[in-house]
Formats: sequence, C-alpha cells, structure tokens
Amino acid sequence: MKDVTHHIIYVALSLLTLILPAEAQAVAANDSLCPMRKIDVVRLPDLNMARTGHQVLCIGSELTVLGGHTTGFVPTATAEYLKDDKWHTVEMTYPHDDGMSVQLPSGKVLTAGGHSESMGIGQTWGAELYDPVTHTFGDYGCLSQKRTMASGAVTDSGRVVISGNWYGKDGIELYDGKSSFTYAKPVTVQRSTPYILRTANDDVLIFGSQSPYGHTLRDSTAIVDRLRGEPFSVPLLKQWLPINYIIPPVRPLTGFIGDEARGEYAYLLLAIKGVCNGHSPSEHSTKQKAILMVRDTVFSVLPTVCPIPKETNIGGSIHWYGSPIADRKAQKAYIAGIDHEKRLYLLCVEYTKRPAPLTLCYTDPLPLCGFDTPVLTAGGNLAIVGGNYKEGFHSTNYEPTATAWLIRLNDADEAIATATFPWIWVLIGLTIVAATVVLVANRHRRKPAAPETEAATPVPSRKETGDEPALFARIHDLMVCRQLFRNPELKPADLAAALSTNARYVTDAIKAARGQTFTQYVNDCRIAYAQQLFRLHPDKKIMEVAFDAGFSSERSFFRIFKTATGMTTQEWLQNHADSVG
Repeated sequence: MKDVTHHIIYVALSLLTLILPAEAQAVAANDSLCPMRKIDVVRLPDLNMARTGHQVLCIGSELTVLGGHTTGFVPTATAEYLKDDKWHTVEMTYPHDDGMSVQLPSGKVLTAGGHSESMGIGQTWGAELYDPVTHTFGDYGCLSQKRTMASGAVTDSGRVVISGNWYGKDGIELYDGKSSFTYAKPVTVQRSTPYILRTANDDVLIFGSQSPYGHTLRDSTAIVDRLRGEPFSVPLLKQWLPINYIIPPVRPLTGFIGDEARGEYAYLLLAIKGVCNGHSPSEHSTKQKAILMVRDTVFSVLPTVCPIPKETNIGGSIHWYGSPIADRKAQKAYIAGIDHEKRLYLLCVEYTKRPAPLTLCYTDPLPLCGFDTPVLTAGGNLAIVGGNYKEGFHSTNYEPTATAWLIRLNDADEAIATATFPWIWVLIGLTIVAATVVLVANRHRRKPAAPETEAATPVPSRKETGDEPALFARIHDLMVCRQLFRNPELKPADLAAALSTNARYVTDAIKAARGQTFTQYVNDCRIAYAQQLFRLHPDKKIMEVAFDAGFSSERSFFRIFKTATGMTTQEWLQNHADSVG
C-alpha cells in the first residue's frame, strides 16, 4: 500500500507540473538551495481611504487599520475595520500618522503619538484607546514627551514601555494601562522605531539600528538598553544589524516565538550583514541577511539549512523588509520581500528545527499592492492593507494605496475572503482522477501476498519504483529540497527508505543518470553546497563549511574538493574572489 501511495503522489506532482504556468515551472527548475513554492492571493475590498503610515492589526477575526496619512501626505484621524466583507470607518481624536499601537491585556489597543503636521513633520502628545468590541475611541491621555516613530511593549505587570522618536529626543516612559504616562529613564542611544522585547522579571530590551534622523547607528547598534538594570553590549549586533528601517515602517512586533504562560520570551529578527550607506532598498538587496534569535538577553544567529536568498531566476533581486511574522500554532515564521516587478515573496522559516528549513513562497506580480508590512490573520494567513510602493522598490508618501490583499497560506479565513482561484479545483479534480487510475492499475498488477510463514517482505520491482530516469529525478529532488547530503553518514539505504524502494535501485539510477557511484554523486552535492557557502558566507571558516556540507573531516573535504575542482580551496577562493562576499 505504501508503494501505491508514493505512486499516487508522484503522478499527482507530475500532473501539477504539466498544468502549472511556464513561470512556475521555471522557478521549480531553479538550482537555488532554497526550494520555492507559488502561493495564491485574494484581493479583499478596498479601504475607504488610501493610507500609509498606519498601524495594521488583526483583532479577533477583524482586520483593523489605525491612523496614518492619505493622498498628499495629509494625516487622517480615522480608523477602519473589515467586517461582513466591508470596511467600516471610525473617527479618531488624533491622527497618529506614524504613531504606535499596542494591544493591551484588556483587549483594547493603545494608539499614541504621530506627526503633528502634513508631510511627516513634527511630533504629537496625544494617546487614546480603541475598543474593538464597541468600535470606539476613548480613555484619552498625554505622552510624557511628544513622539512619532516610537515603539511599545506590554510588560508582565501590564504596563507599557514606550521608546523611540523621529527628529526629536528619545527616552523611556511607562503607561500604567489606564491613563497615566510617566517618564522612566534616559536611553543610552537615541533611536527611532526601536525593538522593545519583553523579558522575564517585568523587564524589556530596547535596541535598534536607526537613529532619530534616519542614519544607521553602526557600532551603537550593539548597545542594548533595559528598563531595569544597566545597558549592555552585544558584539553580534556589530556584525548583523537588526533591520528596523522606516520603509516600510516597523509595525507592532510580530516575531515572538516564546510562551508567555511559561515565562519564556524568545523572538526572531531579520538582520543585515554590515552597514549600508543610507536606506536604499536596492543596496539592501545585495547584502546578506540572517535571522537573529533573542532568548531573554542572549542573542544568536538562527542556523538555517541554506542562506536567505538574495535573488531568483524570475524576478532578480529581492528586497527583504520588516520583522519575521511568527505563527506559533504552525511553528513557522514568514519574512516579506518584494522584487522590481512587484512580486511578493514570503520566506517560510520552520524555526523549531535545527538547522531551520527555509521555503521561498512567491506570488504573481501585484502591481496594485502597496506592500505594507503583512499581519498574521486568525486563520494563519497573511494580509497586506494599504502601503505606498508604486514601481519596483520605489515608494511615495504622497500617493498611498487603498488596496487590501489576503495571502493564502492555507484554507482558513473564509470569513475574511470567500473567493479563490478556480483553477485550483481543476488541479484537485485531475489529481484525484490520476490517483484513482494509478490505484486501480496497481490492484490489477498486485501479486498474491507471501504466506504468513514466510518472514521476508517482497522487494519492489523496478517497474513499481519507476524507470531509472524517473527514479533519479526523485532522488535528485530529495537531495536538493531536503539536503540529505549534509548527513555525513548518508547511505543508499537512507535514500531508499525515503523513496520506498531499495538501495540497489537507488545506486543503479544514479549510475545510469550520472555515471557515478553513490558516494561520488553525494560528494558532488556536498562540494556544490560548500561552494555556495563560500560565496554567501565568506567569513565562515573552511572547517565550518566542510562540516556544514556533510563532510566527516576537514582532510577528506580538502581531498575531495581538489579532485572535483582541480584546485585547492585557497586556489578556488582566489579564482572566484569576485563572486565571494
């Protein structure tokens, strides 16, 4: 029965390949170390008002936008929520253009600060609470200092820590959860849109890479302020700068992967290697990215099975932006990106595994999308509402969009979007038909089972596993997608088990397709991966690269590398210096 199941899956995948558009087939043929998957989007009803610089939250099952500015870079004192397939407008007291929003334990949302004038000028004092039950604003307050481009986080005691400013002095203040804002302490480093990470013992960490004037802080990025206790330095943040740039603006922190009930506080952040001159998305796309993990006060780089891709063979360079969006229920996080053709990318990170597998999801070009920071919906999908991206990496605060989109990662959120692409049902129907045909054919071919007195299990025939070219295609796909070659003890039996065949057929298929032994083929995969690591991580030690690629010793790596390339590793690095780094 297991063989039949694998036949069904294989035929279904082959059928999907025939039906998928040519663009999708081109991506599937890409030799990138990161597997790719096309995903669907559904256009939701447009907002009543085009806006950017707003806050987006999913409260219960309702998408909600707060404040921001509209056409002409004019602040708007309105909010909107999506219900019954329609956006409903709610009047606010203050505009909160580039303000901050934090959902409180009570369910209400604290919204505070923002620009005092059009075109992003000045700061404001005003604060108010949004009640998602009554869809009203009230409980007004006044910040201890005027702010815009600030951040906030709720502590164990229910208080909100606020820090960050734009073209104004920064400092740490506390909101008591009711109406009072009080100054707490100065910051060591002045920042805008800082990360504020809640930790144990009613404390937070405050850090970031952007000054209140939009400059990269460089070495000052390594300094971490705390609500309680003295600041400390994290050397890792000098090498990997956490991305919290203003385009698009950072929204409420979405990278929390801990467990509040257990007092476990862990976060994922997107970081860039080195320092960029300014905040050009085009320049950012050429820099290597990494995912940082913060547990309490410990910072580290999350190990991944492959580097974060810089480009694809369909859209060129990818501009990654914002914080990872964690879905704790699915134990996955998503990082958003865009290319010059306005194609959306979502890098799916299975963060509980070591190393963490990465899958690059992508959409068709979305010319009308504003590419605001996505928000996780109640059903585990993502939504993008409003924004200001127009062409390629270009954005404009004067002409935001009113469009809203649901990115379908699963079939939930029917209350938000009821439409889907009809060709999906065609694929499903054809797949079922193909599976049925294969199942019936296998039943007719099946031989009588061996008597119970015989302990031996029948070995599948060559026909049952597919001919050698087809079997090798499955072997190669498994090696590329799951990177089994990184296991230094990999044997033909391991591949055979994964493909429900036997080891002899695996080695025969490799011999027929490549003219190589199993060991030679696996070593070729390891060398190709090592070369990719050299290009993407020039700072890695050769020994690290060797072990990451699946070699059991540095000595065997040197020997096999020279046999495969005709050069020592040092010679190869010198000859490929232009492509390394």
